[in-house]
Amino acid sequence: MTGLAEREPIDQAVIDSLRQLLGPNRVSTADAVRQQHGSGESWHPPEAPDAVVFPETVEEVQAAVWVCTQAHLP
Repeated sequence: MTGLAEREPIDQAVIDSLRQLLGPNRVSTADAVRQQHGSGESWHPPEAPDAVVFPETVEEVQAAVWVCTQAHLP
């Protein structure tokens, strides 16, 4: 047992909303990209995100955060 809580994968509708917002080329669910963005200098064990977004403006960041907030996602 790892002690990590099991979690449900992200709802595809959220990914679709982010792709509609940012365009399909600026939302990645590719394993390599997710793994790259799921590790860092923290002592926390690495965990790949469900998706990685590449916003280009403050407004896009705000809109992406809003989509995730509405779906109760960090």
